[in-house]
Amino acid sequence: MKYGGIIVLTVLLFACSNGDDEMLEKLEKFVEPCVKESNANPAAVEKLIKNSEFSDDNTIKCFLKCVYTKAGVMSEDGKFNADELKKTLEDDQSPDLVNKCKDLKGSDNCDTAFLVAKCMEE
Repeated sequence: MKYGGIIVLTVLLFACSNGDDEMLEKLEKFVEPCVKESNANPAAVEKLIKNSEFSDDNTIKCFLKCVYTKAGVMSEDGKFNADELKKTLEDDQSPDLVNKCKDLKGSDNCDTAFLVAKCMEE
């Protein structure tokens, strides 16, 4: 994960040491609006991004959904785009991980985003 002066998105979600720079830039611009939209606690978001600490809080789940949706990784109906999700992989992650995680379903779209993010991080 990268954390270079700006909060960058996690996991999967996110910033990869050799990841797609275009995807990284795309994700960075969604952090602040998604914190506001989801009413997520900025400290919890920072822990998620910097330390991959997944809080089982609905606002964090909805923050992840917001970022995934705005980035085109997740559709409004909660389905993941495997090709876009693969762009979020880190160096040591296999593309097979996307196939393992992309079809997970939660109780709602926020929960689905959370489950996929946790799966991708494991």
